[in-house]
Amino acid sequence: MRTATRNVYRQGLEAVLQYVLAHLDEELDAQTLADQACFSTFHFHRIFRGMMGESVGEFVRRVRLERAAWRLANGARVTETAFEAGFESHEAFTRAFRAAFNVPPSRIKRANTRFFALPTPNGVHYDPSGLFFVLRELREVSDMNVEIRSQDPFRTACIRHTGPYWMIGPAFGRLRGWAAANGIPWSTTLAIYHDNPEITPPDQLRSDACLIVPSDFQTDDPGVHILDIPGGEYAVATHIGAYDGLPTAWNKFMGEWLPNSGREIGRGYCFEVYVDDCETTAVEQLRTELYEPLKTERSKDLDPETPESSPGSLSPR
Repeated sequence: MRTATRNVYRQGLEAVLQYVLAHLDEELDAQTLADQACFSTFHFHRIFRGMMGESVGEFVRRVRLERAAWRLANGARVTETAFEAGFESHEAFTRAFRAAFNVPPSRIKRANTRFFALPTPNGVHYDPSGLFFVLRELREVSDMNVEIRSQDPFRTACIRHTGPYWMIGPAFGRLRGWAAANGIPWSTTLAIYHDNPEITPPDQLRSDACLIVPSDFQTDDPGVHILDIPGGEYAVATHIGAYDGLPTAWNKFMGEWLPNSGREIGRGYCFEVYVDDCETTAVEQLRTELYEPLKTERSKDLDPETPESSPGSLSPR
């Protein structure tokens, strides 16, 4: 089962690569690419970056530049090539090309090689002779602490933040003030991120700063909404350190650990639980738990390597 599931992720990724390489002259949006892989748009960018070592946008831009170099070396005009590569101006293309190849586009026409490969961790390049790629093998993640937990459902009171995800801090400040004013104990807090930052403008990203409350809790405060988190099996990764390391942790979790785990993404919310208080804990010791819901259908007899589920409870402390 573990190998079969790993192949599902790899096949989905290869389908995306084939599509991109066959449609380089077209607008490539994240929804279309996620559909090729049969992933949700929310999870797609993390899985792609984790498995490929670069984002979807970085991959498309690099391959288009590789194709541009080949076309220039074979007599194409710079302006025409710039537009084919998705640049709006000759100047912007020249800057990007020089940064990538260390020479201006005009110098490529005198190059001795006819294959131009920019550095990449995944081995996927543009080849005018046909579509080809040599994907790196999926690596086991030895330095990531992940366990499977059976989580009970729970209720949260939330304040919405709209804007860059890293700016959610003030929303937690307002949530703490609201809790104190209403006599609500300050207990376990978490953040839920609703949008894919690869396709959603930063000023439109939606996230919730959440406080776990009793299951029967209600409020009529228009600035606070209730969000019920479903129970079930979750993969839980622990990140230790500063919060600015969380994006990298998520990419490793989703793009390396998950494809190797023998498990598939389930329905529900993925979220971050802040185990330690950042005001009283040293930055390098801060613990954050990353929760990803899993599909529950599985056969442990077929997948003896999958760890047993451990019970989990995020009820108010």
